[in-house]
Amino acid sequence: MLLFVSKKLVFLLPLAVLLHTSSVWSADLTLRERATVSGPVIRLGDVADISASTSTRLKNLVTTPLFPAPAPGTQRFLSQLQVRDLLVSRGIDITNLRIRGAKVVEIGNQPAAVEPAAPAMSLAETEAALEDAIKRHLIDRTGHGQWRVAVKLRESDYMQAAGWGSDFTVEGGRQPKTGRLRFQIGARGIKESVQIEATVTKIHSLVFARRAIARGSLVRVTDIEVRQHEGSVPSMAIRDMKQVIGMAAKRAISPDAILTEGHVSAPILVKRGETVTVFARTGGVTVRTMAVARQDGAMGDLVQVESMNSKSKQRYAARVSGNRRLDVYPTGARVEDFATLGHKSSHRQ
Repeated sequence: MLLFVSKKLVFLLPLAVLLHTSSVWSADLTLRERATVSGPVIRLGDVADISASTSTRLKNLVTTPLFPAPAPGTQRFLSQLQVRDLLVSRGIDITNLRIRGAKVVEIGNQPAAVEPAAPAMSLAETEAALEDAIKRHLIDRTGHGQWRVAVKLRESDYMQAAGWGSDFTVEGGRQPKTGRLRFQIGARGIKESVQIEATVTKIHSLVFARRAIARGSLVRVTDIEVRQHEGSVPSMAIRDMKQVIGMAAKRAISPDAILTEGHVSAPILVKRGETVTVFARTGGVTVRTMAVARQDGAMGDLVQVESMNSKSKQRYAARVSGNRRLDVYPTGARVEDFATLGHKSSHRQ
């Protein structure tokens, strides 16, 4: 009976030893020879292959932080003894934990992939900045203050120019015209440049009729306005409202018409055949007399008048100074005044 028991014990001993061995280790760490990380912290799972008795135990070990990652381009070495010490310092029970594999792990930091830097300005912002730069260039070159510029950049030109900031330099033709033009674009402190195309339009501020103006009517401030105009400009177009306010329409003016100097003239203040007052001033003495105008005249015009003396009917020249009012120069008229007078006589009589 004892022998039988002994044989049974001898038979069961290897199995018991095997079961005991498998239950001793609650976790098994196999250190790698090399580990490359990209994060800021080295964890146990970064340097070792781990197996554990439970999923909770496995998760805790894999995520256990060890130390900060080495700087990019540098290395750090970790031995099995250091692993044990670090785990103990982190509160990990290493009683049933086996560490094997490489004696020392070589750890390197892999720099994160560097993506191409995004341009400093968007496509729309870059095009707007270029349009402003071209406008300033055209103003400096021509002296004309109003331009419309439209820029549509190619992708390659945008990627090059967008990183230069918004302080662009512009070079173009010596006598810029309008339409589709080429400009050389650069930036201060940058040796590179790029050639782009822009549509350039010259803008004019002109006086337009807001409503119909009848022939002979005086132009009032409410009859006209200044508008921006693109394209061809009529000859002698008027650009300042002051030039036409109070002037008389020489012919009917349609609504939205661009006013020119041919549309208006000074209003007639003295009409032929009217009785007018003539003032003569000399030595602080003013003499007033009545006369008959022999010509039409606007402000400042030199016209002929005839005295109302039934005997003499003397004719002389006087300057229109107001409504049915004229002045006589004490020193007489100038030669050029009489030349003007003769010109008016031939056209108004």
